[in-house]
Amino acid sequence: MLVCDRILGSHHKDMIYRLMFRGAAYADSLQYQLCINIWKYALELRVMKDTVLYCDTSFTAHAIVKLFLDLSDKTTHGLVAAQIKLEDVSSIIDILVKDLSKSSSLLKITPISRKQQESFDKVLKIISHLFYLATCLEGEDSNFSFRRQVYGIVAVLDPRTSKGDSLLHLSVMKSNTLKNQKFFDKTCHSIFPCVKVAKLLLDCGAKVHASNSQGSSPLHTASLRSNFKQEVSFIVTLARSGAAKPPPFFAIFYRIISSMPPSCSRLCVGTNVRVEY
Repeated sequence: MLVCDRILGSHHKDMIYRLMFRGAAYADSLQYQLCINIWKYALELRVMKDTVLYCDTSFTAHAIVKLFLDLSDKTTHGLVAAQIKLEDVSSIIDILVKDLSKSSSLLKITPISRKQQESFDKVLKIISHLFYLATCLEGEDSNFSFRRQVYGIVAVLDPRTSKGDSLLHLSVMKSNTLKNQKFFDKTCHSIFPCVKVAKLLLDCGAKVHASNSQGSSPLHTASLRSNFKQEVSFIVTLARSGAAKPPPFFAIFYRIISSMPPSCSRLCVGTNVRVEY
């Protein structure tokens, strides 16, 4: 791999294909962490070279999420001892999110490529599945840095699909699935609607009154017969009525930390948050 990297270069298409192949070989030999590290590097190269609007970028991200889901199922049933790390899930989200704002602005230029729009929508579905994986990991609810990352995505960036659906919309939609990439295999992971993901997004400042291109809010989407799940509709209803509004702490901290210089100490940041909160 080092020889290939030096001769072809990091951004050569054959180099990325070789990375994917080598990662799959590690996964087949149950060396999952090595596979995750290699595929994560391949995803970084894809995003730098082609952005998230390219179909191969979403293909790479899909492969990583599929590996995470399979590993999670095997760990739950006691088939393997390997564990998914929250740091890996968070870093994959970070790689995908840093290009969303630029890609979203490019999609506003007409004529819009249907394939690029489909790739962007698929990346948002992948991010919602990564949020689900994070909620399944121990210590997610007490990890402030991860929740701050989620706040920056759902409350500040607020990406939308081609139909105007936010990530909160996707978390309550049964159609939010990732189909298997194998041509003859039509199976897919049916995770949503998911109350854990909906609660995570609401706690981190997701816009509960946001509407899509059809004028439907997340509550309208969750109340449809095809999507209805009592506990999901209940928690979205509470948030919409104001009975379960998330505390403003994340918003205050994000605003303060983004306006302070990097050299500022933790004590200085904590003092400013405490005074304002």
